[in-house]
Amino acid sequence: MVIQEAPLQSAPNTELACRTFAPEALAPAAHFVSGFTASTAGFSPTSILIEIFGALAESADNEAITSGILLGLSGIGSDFLTPQQADTLLQTIRTTKSLHLNDALEVPFIPSEHLVLTPSRPDGIRLTAYHCVHPFETRQYTATLSPLTFTEC
Repeated sequence: MVIQEAPLQSAPNTELACRTFAPEALAPAAHFVSGFTASTAGFSPTSILIEIFGALAESADNEAITSGILLGLSGIGSDFLTPQQADTLLQTIRTTKSLHLNDALEVPFIPSEHLVLTPSRPDGIRLTAYHCVHPFETRQYTATLSPLTFTEC
């Protein structure tokens, strides 16, 4: 399954590094958290680990990709998101050190604990939901860089 979110915001320069977030990263994250609405009561995520691999981890783009993932995990679609709203939500995540999965379930987000950049692997991302210390849901997406798209493995 190919996961891709078409950028809906226009910008004079389309380079990722010039954007607050990578809209292409919204869809895989939203797809990942969509399964939590059917979670068994009492067994829901207590944290999410975000891993970014390959050239995505090495480049200046990793912050825009991370921001896109965080927005997608929050359940916000790009069709309802202005750049100002994205900036406000990202600032809230950084300030509170938490995010609301699907705008409902609050989990911590501390980059030093919940974000791993690994340049030595093939390009892609992996999202893992934990309940306490036990992983219970993992999805991995390979990336094509030009144009940026994600495909679930």
